[in-house]
Amino acid sequence: MNQLSPVKVIDPRLHQELCKALRQDEPGAAVRAMVDGQVVHCMAYGLAQLDPPTALRVDHVFRIGSITKQFTAAAIMQLQEAGALDLDAKVASCLSGYRVPDHGITIRQLLTHSSGIPCFTEQAGFEQFEVKELTVHERLAFFVHLPLSFKPGERFAYSNSGYYLLGLVIEELSGLDLAIYFRERLFVPLGMNSTGLEGHGGLWPIQGFTDEGQGIERSPDISMSLPFSAGALLSTLDDLRRWELAMQSSALLSAAAWQQMWSPALLSDGEPVDYGFGFEFQTLNGLPVVEHGGGIAGFNTYTGRSRDRRFFVAVLMNNDSAEPDAMELGQQLLRQLAQA
Repeated sequence: MNQLSPVKVIDPRLHQELCKALRQDEPGAAVRAMVDGQVVHCMAYGLAQLDPPTALRVDHVFRIGSITKQFTAAAIMQLQEAGALDLDAKVASCLSGYRVPDHGITIRQLLTHSSGIPCFTEQAGFEQFEVKELTVHERLAFFVHLPLSFKPGERFAYSNSGYYLLGLVIEELSGLDLAIYFRERLFVPLGMNSTGLEGHGGLWPIQGFTDEGQGIERSPDISMSLPFSAGALLSTLDDLRRWELAMQSSALLSAAAWQQMWSPALLSDGEPVDYGFGFEFQTLNGLPVVEHGGGIAGFNTYTGRSRDRRFFVAVLMNNDSAEPDAMELGQQLLRQLAQA
């Protein structure tokens, strides 16, 4: 039997689905589901450690990967509402302390993945690069001088590079290190005490695992300095619940700012794309969903909510090779909630 998490909230239908998808003797997942702001399911499945076998708990800390992007986008919107930046300002003008080429790219285009800057995780040699602790200038040199993939605003192409630059913009305009900005302006006000950039304030994740074809093993160590504002946050199910409720109540930002983040971006020709500011858009069996996944060494994650905000699901997995992955599992749970 799977060991129950400290918070014993079980929806039998969701529990049955999760028991089919997740093995009890492998790295697993912590899962939370909410309906109308109330928790209807909160359970951990599988193992946090293989040797000795140690049950996963709902209060364990996970790397959340690219779910980080919505926090970065929220920080940018805070600066915008404070009058510290204009979303249509040129990125180069906001990063005067760095050698960033002036391609006319705007903050808005970084937020919406329409900048044309190539994604650093897709560049040759990235796997060797990601294990090294490098300075900001060394990290920038890995991608910032690459030719643009297209004219800014012309197309959508997911780019971790753009969200890395947004982290530098936050630091430059606020005068705070990103870890401190996140903690003081986002996490402390919401009581998110187990969320932060990895390693800061003594915050570390549980062990992550991978399967490279030789069986499940501990994931290799990487430097979290490069994921930075694109994917270096850690969090828990409970803190992600706090974040979700903050969005629903328009905490930290105005309702208009949150709505802007949740609205499809427009390319320069007026064509909409299925991405806002740190959020993706999907329709599941007729249910409009706002969501984002995260994949990073050892971990696979997902948060999604219906556009009317009735249904919310978070899935945090400590296995980056899990099948089904966190997004597939989370979307299936949202479908079940909506059908009920």
